[in-house]
Amino acid sequence: MLSGVLNSPRAIRVNIEIMRAFVRIRQMLSTDKDLARRLDDLEKKYDQQFRIVFDEALWRETEETAQRAHGLIASGRTPPPVYEKRCESCSLLADCLPKTLQKRRSVKSYLTKIIGEP
Repeated sequence: MLSGVLNSPRAIRVNIEIMRAFVRIRQMLSTDKDLARRLDDLEKKYDQQFRIVFDEALWRETEETAQRAHGLIASGRTPPPVYEKRCESCSLLADCLPKTLQKRRSVKSYLTKIIGEP
């Protein structure tokens, strides 16, 4: 769930709203038999397509990615950011600072550049 990953008040509120939406959908399906039947028909029609998309290779890649993420969390190490064009539209750009942190300069060279003294 979102709140388990982000662990912020906003994520918790969003998670609660998602759960409420699912409860409302379930209530609608329990009272509207025609809607429930139509949803069952759609599931039967498209279920096979979704199984094909989420094949063994994708399962394996998802599992490997999750294991790497758990390894990073367990190590307590944050990987260095990688700057990409899409970073410019990211809401976390000011926190991530991919252009600044990607250079890996020493403190001495950074201060020399900022202060201007050798």
